[in-house]
Amino acid sequence: MKRLFLLILIAVLLGSVAPARAQVLMRGHLDYATSPSRIRIYIEDITNFGTEITGRLRLRMFASKEHWRADHPGRLIAFSLFPRLYPGEDREDIVLSRPLRRPSDDDWYYVTLILEERVFDANGHAYWLIHDVVSFGQDYLYDNDGPFPWDW
Repeated sequence: MKRLFLLILIAVLLGSVAPARAQVLMRGHLDYATSPSRIRIYIEDITNFGTEITGRLRLRMFASKEHWRADHPGRLIAFSLFPRLYPGEDREDIVLSRPLRRPSDDDWYYVTLILEERVFDANGHAYWLIHDVVSFGQDYLYDNDGPFPWDW
């Protein structure tokens, strides 16, 4: 009985000193619009629901022929850094205008927005942790080298 109590006490103590992670999510209306050379990304709200300040945050938007997967994300079409968030902090009505890196071939693509945080493992090595993934479905993206969609 004493051993069981001691094991439970150790587990509780170790669990209470484990570092808390931020819990960052995008909420509300999310959308995007493209022009020949830029993309505007609209995010109604990004909130840190965690008890710790976030690390560096970034937003990445991908275009892929198949549904987005972390091991095969597709082409990176837009990228933006985002400021750290304090516990409970949220940013509202975010509008980002970024350069658009179009795919090299005209086709239908699944467009996906990823919210990531830079975190460190136990050995101090940095990596990007995915917090949120939003898929917008398919959109027709074309190479901007010529007049679209007409051939002159």
